[in-house]
Amino acid sequence: MSDPITYEREWTLMFYFASDNPLAPGIVSQLKALKNAGYHHGASVIAYFDPETRGTPTHTFDVNGVAKILNPRNLPGYRPNDPYVRNLMYDKLWGDELTRNRETKIRESLMNELGIAPASFVLPKPPNYPGNELPVVAAAGQTGQKKDQDHKGHHGPEDSLKTFLSFCAEHYKANHYMLFILGHGGVVGNDVFLYDKHAETPSLKLRTLGKVLREFKEKIGNSSFELLSLHSCSMSSLEVAFELHDTANYMLASQGPAFVGSWPYTQILIRIFNDIEALTNAGAPESAADARATLIETMIEKIFKYVLYNSTDYMLAGYSFDLSLCDLRKINNGLIEKAIKDWATALKESLADSMVMNLILLAHWKAQSYWGDYYTDLYDFCFCLRKYLEQLGDATGDKEKYKVLIGHCTEVMGLLAKRSSKYPNNAIQQAEFAGPEAQYSHGFSVFFPWSAPSADKTISSEYQGDKKDAGYRFNATGWYDFLKQYWGAFPGDGTQRAVRKEETDSVAATQRAPSKREELLEDMASLMFNDRGPLNTPGALDDDPPVKPRPTDPTGDECTCGSVKNYPHDTRPLRERVHSAFEDAPPFSPGFLSL
Repeated sequence: MSDPITYEREWTLMFYFASDNPLAPGIVSQLKALKNAGYHHGASVIAYFDPETRGTPTHTFDVNGVAKILNPRNLPGYRPNDPYVRNLMYDKLWGDELTRNRETKIRESLMNELGIAPASFVLPKPPNYPGNELPVVAAAGQTGQKKDQDHKGHHGPEDSLKTFLSFCAEHYKANHYMLFILGHGGVVGNDVFLYDKHAETPSLKLRTLGKVLREFKEKIGNSSFELLSLHSCSMSSLEVAFELHDTANYMLASQGPAFVGSWPYTQILIRIFNDIEALTNAGAPESAADARATLIETMIEKIFKYVLYNSTDYMLAGYSFDLSLCDLRKINNGLIEKAIKDWATALKESLADSMVMNLILLAHWKAQSYWGDYYTDLYDFCFCLRKYLEQLGDATGDKEKYKVLIGHCTEVMGLLAKRSSKYPNNAIQQAEFAGPEAQYSHGFSVFFPWSAPSADKTISSEYQGDKKDAGYRFNATGWYDFLKQYWGAFPGDGTQRAVRKEETDSVAATQRAPSKREELLEDMASLMFNDRGPLNTPGALDDDPPVKPRPTDPTGDECTCGSVKNYPHDTRPLRERVHSAFEDAPPFSPGFLSL
C-alpha cells in the first residue's frame, strides 16, 4: 500500500476524562462518541481515560489515528447508513508492552497485522503518568499498569492533567487547541474537582488548575488555545473565570449540574471537522486573522448550541440544566473587578442597617442558587436586591437613601449581562437554560453559602491566601470580606442568629437559671459540632470527601443540600464563652476570628 498523504494539523482536540471515580462506566460511551465522529487529517483527537477499577492501566487514545494512516481521505462521521460497531482497541497508544511471545511489541505487531509500513508509523508512545509507571504483576517488558497500593505513588489529577497536556503539546502540534475536561466539579470551596479516589492528592485546586493551563499555553507557543470546555458541575463562576482569564480564549461551563452524556461529542467533532476546510481556505496572513477569528467564534457558538440542545432531553428525566459561554479575554479589563469591589464595600457598610441586611438576606434566599446553595447567580442576586431596595425606597419615601446601593447593583448587572448590541464587550457571550430549576441563570455564579465554611475546610485560606499564597484572583474584589461580615463572627453578628437564651421573647415564661448539671451538659454539647459551617453538613460515604458525599446517581448530579440557616453552634450565652470549651481557641466563636 502507498504511504498516506501527510496533512498539516489545524486542530488538536484534547479530552481529559477524569474518571477514577464512579463516573468511570459512563466514560466508555463518551469515548465511543469520539470514535463514531470519524476523522479528518487536519485534526488530532487525543483522549485520556483512567478507569476506577484497581490494577487497570490509564489509557491514552489517538482516536481513529490508525484509520487515518490507512486512509488518506477525510471521513467525518463515517457513512450514516453504516451499522458497523467500532471499538477503540486499535486507537490506544501502546508503549513497550509485549505480545505473548515476549519478543515482539504490541505496537509493532499491530502495524504488521494492518500492513502499515514502519515509516508510516508516526503514532507516539503514551506518556507515563505519575503513579502509573510500575505494573501490578512485574512481568518482563510489561509497563503501564497502576501501582496496586492504596494511595502511595499515585499523585492524582494535577500531575495527570499536566502530563497529558505536555504530551499533546509535544507530539500533536497544531495551529489551534481545544481542551474538554469531564469529571466531578465544584472547584470553589470543595475538594472534589476531578476527584481521583486512589491518589495521594485526590483533587485539583482552582489555583493549581490555572497554573497547569498557563504552563500548557506557554508550551504551545504561538498556537492558539481556543476553548476550555468544563464538562463538570458548578464550574461557571466568577472565581473560575478570574483565575483562568489568561489561559483559553473561551470557556464553556455550567453553573449547576452537568451530566455525563450532556456534551454530544460526536456532533461537536463533526462540526469541527467540517469547518477545518473553511479555516484552511481563510489563509494564514495577518489580513485573514479577523476572518479566521470569526470562523472560530462561530464554531464555538455552534458547540454551545449543540450542548444546550442535547441537554434539553434531560428534562424528560426531571433534570434542569444551564450553560454559559464566556469570552475569558474580556475578564481582565478591570471593569468587573472594580464594579464588584465598590459594590462589596457598599454591601458591607449596609449590613449595619438591619432593614437593608434583611433585604440582602431575602435577596440571597430568592436568587438562583446551585449545589446545595453553595453558589448563587450574581446577576440574579443583584436583580433581586435592587428590586427590594426600590420597593423599600417607595414604601419609606426615602429613595435617595438607597440610591447608591441600587446604582452598584445596576452597574454589576450591566457588566454580567449576556453580550448584546447594548453590551457588545461583555464576557458572557451566551447563557441559556433548560428546565425550571435553572431559569434564573445568567452565566456567572459566586461562592455564597449561608454560613461560614466548616473549620476543617481550606476555602478561607485558598480564597484569601496567606503568607505563602496570594489566594484567588477574584479575592481582589473584596467579595470574601463581605461574606465574612455577612456570616458574622459570633451569634447576633451579621446574619447569624443570636443564641436562643439571648433573644427577647415576651411570650415565653421567664427561664430559670440552669443547674450545674445542665451547664455541664451544655458545655459537652458545644463540643459535638464543628465551630462553624452548616449544622447538617453530611458525612462522607466510603472514602469520598465530606463536602460532597458519594452520589448514588453516577451522573454526579445528586447531592445532599446544605442548610440555609445560619445558626450558632454553641447554645451557651455569649457572656459565658470567655472560657471556651474548645482548647486553645479564642472566646466567643472558636477559630472563626482567624478568618
